[in-house]
Amino acid sequence: MSDSKEENKEKMKRANQSDEYKVESTTEEFDNKDDIEQIIVSDSDSPRQIDSTTKEEEPEDYVIPKKVLPCHNVPERIIIVYDRAEDEVSTKFELGAQSFTPADMIKRSLEFFLHNKSSIDNRHQFALVVLNENSVVWVKDFTHDVKSIITTLQDTPNCHTEDVLVLDKLFDLVNSKSELRKLDTGNLDVPPKYVVRILFVYGRSFTMPQIKNQDLRKGIVENPFFTFDVIMTHEKPNTDNNAERISKFLQNVDTKGFAYFFPVARNAKDLHIAMAKLLGHPLQRPCQKAANYFINT
Repeated sequence: MSDSKEENKEKMKRANQSDEYKVESTTEEFDNKDDIEQIIVSDSDSPRQIDSTTKEEEPEDYVIPKKVLPCHNVPERIIIVYDRAEDEVSTKFELGAQSFTPADMIKRSLEFFLHNKSSIDNRHQFALVVLNENSVVWVKDFTHDVKSIITTLQDTPNCHTEDVLVLDKLFDLVNSKSELRKLDTGNLDVPPKYVVRILFVYGRSFTMPQIKNQDLRKGIVENPFFTFDVIMTHEKPNTDNNAERISKFLQNVDTKGFAYFFPVARNAKDLHIAMAKLLGHPLQRPCQKAANYFINT
């Protein structure tokens, strides 16, 4: 009888060691599991892929940065940066039998983001910044009222583009309006009362953005409780436009490795999926390179 028990134990041991029974665990803990923000999943391509022919390859020695910040669900102050400039020649978004201009589709997806983010936690606040031809304007201050943000957004007309857009003013505004100094708790294990995030929505395929004051940029983006997320909508990359160069530039604005970057061509589904993935809280979501939106069966 004892031999039979020993054989059963040995079988169970071998089974637990097999790949079939392995379960990956996570070390992240949450203050309140009811507050964990849910993200819509998809089977879309790699988030940093411009198109099927220009996928950016990571170097072999690339190391996913380790998160050391507390996974607390503190309120966010989210600055929506909306690019109202539209390229002279632009392709429309197709959605079923309907077609939408890039501006209309971007506004629609931002409305989706704002409503859902606010419903997840009504403590979140939102501000609106608009990119003009060659200037940056702070249009709406931080508010819980998403309807006022959406109304202002919908009333914002398009404008023409220029060859260069300098983004220094954006970082000046962020520095003065979002009170980043209050994020310094003196201890990375202690979360601040809120975190600040930019959702930078850029829609130009020809205009190269520039940042001249790199010290100011670094001082802001290197703050551990600040995040610079990007959605870049673009024409199909080719030798006639700067989509590839713009993509590489915007990916390099963040230096910590925890921001999300989504290049989206004229695909309405991919745009809304990207917005859905950005609903996750920066302190609770994984690094984009490590994000897994699939359920193993």
